[in-house]
Amino acid sequence: MQFLTNDKGKKIAVQIPIEEWEAISYKLRHLEQMETLKKGFQSAFHEWGQIKRGEKEGITLDDFLNAQ
Repeated sequence: MQFLTNDKGKKIAVQIPIEEWEAISYKLRHLEQMETLKKGFQSAFHEWGQIKRGEKEGITLDDFLNAQ
């Protein structure tokens, strides 16, 4: 890993080997996918609570699967 500095010695950029960048990119994509999945589950559980409390009407699994 190498740091690039400006004329005052302040770090302004970093240079890393491509293998390290690819590993970081892979982990970031994985974390982004996990965050999307987590938000989806949170939304589903919130909606389930609304249905359970009678605040929202639910649909059957068949209706859900056949919805267009």
